[in-house]
Amino acid sequence: MNASGALDAALREHGREAVSPTARLHLLSKRADGEHVIAYVDVAGTRVVAGSPVGPESDAARERLFASGPRVVAFGRELEDPLPLPAEAYVVGEQPWWELSRWPETVRASRSLRSQIRRAEHKSVVVSDCGPGELVAGSELRRGVEALVASWLRGRHLPPLGFVAAVAPFELLADRRVFVARIGERFVGALFAIPIGTTRAWLLDHVVRDRTAPNGTAELLVDAAFRGLVRYGAQRATLGLCPLSGRVPAPLRWVSRLSRGLFDFRGLHAFKAKLKPQAWQRVLVEHPGQTALFGTVRALRAFAGGSLVWFGARAAMRGPPPLLRLVALLLIPWMGALAHPAAARFFPSTAVRTAWIVFDFWVMLALLVLAQRVSRRHKRRWLHIVLAALITLDALLTSFEALTWNVPRVAHFSDALWVACACIAPAGVAVMLWSALRYRDC
Repeated sequence: MNASGALDAALREHGREAVSPTARLHLLSKRADGEHVIAYVDVAGTRVVAGSPVGPESDAARERLFASGPRVVAFGRELEDPLPLPAEAYVVGEQPWWELSRWPETVRASRSLRSQIRRAEHKSVVVSDCGPGELVAGSELRRGVEALVASWLRGRHLPPLGFVAAVAPFELLADRRVFVARIGERFVGALFAIPIGTTRAWLLDHVVRDRTAPNGTAELLVDAAFRGLVRYGAQRATLGLCPLSGRVPAPLRWVSRLSRGLFDFRGLHAFKAKLKPQAWQRVLVEHPGQTALFGTVRALRAFAGGSLVWFGARAAMRGPPPLLRLVALLLIPWMGALAHPAAARFFPSTAVRTAWIVFDFWVMLALLVLAQRVSRRHKRRWLHIVLAALITLDALLTSFEALTWNVPRVAHFSDALWVACACIAPAGVAVMLWSALRYRDC
């Protein structure tokens, strides 16, 4: 066995935290530190570590890691109650745990849970337990599940994340169990599970649901997985971290509220809480020798794959609802500026200026409606296409007007800046809208 295989085997054998299976993925570096193994990525001079060092006396190994040369941020350490929160650390979220022997009792005691499971069953959703032999590359089952996962990722408001949030369901396939939901031959959902070391605990790291799947499909998948994993010796299971949920600091609660249009943190927590876990466990970010803000930014860069600016640009090209609403609201001061008497010199006539103001007003309303439709996963795309075409026409006409009327009359730098903004803004919004159509494939 080579060195990389030995490190992977150590993580597989001795991992105790929910991030341990993900830490084995090829996208993370791994190194031995005496008797311990750590998985990490290097970002801007900072080593962002997945969970705790794996091995005996991990607390002592963690102290040695933090005292080593490069700056270190650790994401994913689990903290049991009632242990106190360490210095230079904060709770980033909580993860639920279920005792699988109690799951049938949980279902019997929860009317709403039984109702959701039955709803999916009445729609002819059937879940099958698939092993690695059935999911070999090129098989019909594998292609169907891959297409389902690709569609699920494409329909999200954010680009795929990296680090321990990477979606790589067919990595480590020899250790996985995959539960696939179908209606006839159509794939409508999948759940991927992997053991956490030799603890008899399993991580259900991805629950994928097609947009057209009947209500209750996700609950039916979890029910089948919890009952099925018992056959493989599982005693406990977790659905993984609910970020920015539970006993997190006040700033993170505000981030959760403000970012709802990008990622529904509250909805994720509500779904897992509805499944009645027996316990919630705190998950930490540790940032020794640096402020919580800088530690958080460096951890975020690990999830973004390096550059937060590039990640933000990729997210913008998906046309997320908050960005659509922001563009709409920015049109309010823009229309006010156009209506100001000082802006009259930028237009050939009062009628032209009035027409642009009226046009921008209706575009603002259409953007707000589109944002609402996108957030609700509305299936019809006609408004999106019409709006993208109109704003493209806006960009072309504005550029024509700028070249034929405004440029010869530019007298100051502020005039040039005004004309440039008038041309660039609609062009940028048009590019964003056309790009975002690729992610509205329903």
